Amino acid sequence: IIRLDDETEAPGTEAPETEAPETESPETSGVSDSSESAPPQETSITATPSEASQAPETTAAAKAAAGSGNRSRRNTGISGGPGADKICPGHVDLKITAKIYTLSEKRNLYNLDQKGNTVEEGSEWLGWTGRTKAFVRHIDRQSWADEYHLNVTLAGTRAPLSTTEIDSYMSLLPADTTEDRKSLIRFALQSVGKVPYYWGGKPDARNYTGNNFGSVTLPDHRGRILRGLDCSGWINWVYWSALGNRLPYEGTDGLRTVGRQIARQDLKPGDIIVITGSTPHVIMFMNWTADGQIQCVHETGSANNVTVGVMTANWPYYRNLLD
Repeated sequence: IIRLDDETEAPGTEAPETEAPETESPETSGVSDSSESAPPQETSITATPSEASQAPETTAAAKAAAGSGNRSRRNTGISGGPGADKICPGHVDLKITAKIYTLSEKRNLYNLDQKGNTVEEGSEWLGWTGRTKAFVRHIDRQSWADEYHLNVTLAGTRAPLSTTEIDSYMSLLPADTTEDRKSLIRFALQSVGKVPYYWGGKPDARNYTGNNFGSVTLPDHRGRILRGLDCSGWINWVYWSALGNRLPYEGTDGLRTVGRQIARQDLKPGDIIVITGSTPHVIMFMNWTADGQIQCVHETGSANNVTVGVMTANWPYYRNLLD
């Protein structure tokens, strides 16, 4: 249901949160290591025109229309009669708030779907039976990107890197970079734009199949509803997928202990940098920029997806997990 309100927003409609750019300090990433599930909410959509989009009555177009009489209206295709003197406001901005049901909560597709629960005499449709529900679960488990070779770009996130862009980043790695480290960085770059940020999200499987990234799930603590990974879950998933070994920890507090501590100047591609405490975050080192900054790949709430970033990252833990 969409309602257009001419003047004010509907009560209870909140403004969208604005997250900081990816190059800022880690507290802007909205990262945490523990999962949290928000309670299911009812579906409602409210659309409100922006006050700034309303056309002033004193515009030149309005004056011209008012002064030209019926001849002007005939020329512009506006007929006489009620409402003939109204001027189109032009562009209208809409603010939309959506609340989505999943299959597992108490109020779900099966008991809310009036049409699906209506069984007509002589119809082959028998309603939401165990068999028809099983078909829905089968579809929900599918990875549509793999099954139908779809390349999905989620609104509000970055597009995946092209092969040329990935090769360009790979060419910046030191000549003595090992094959394992190259595999890590290449896989990390290939995931840019493809794995939504989801607070508390951890991998269920290697690679993409079995993780259902981008499918709808219960809202996290900031209302994100697309299944994905958080920063530490993404690090574990990249190592697991690229090298075949799952790390022993999936949270930032555990990742600060894996491998061995190294000096900042000894960082190599694929090493991780961790900060814990009230603003935990973890990034994967890629290379040094010309001005001594760290170029990294990471899963961040600032971009709501995997992205390439540049930051100082003068954090406590520099960990080598490979040698």
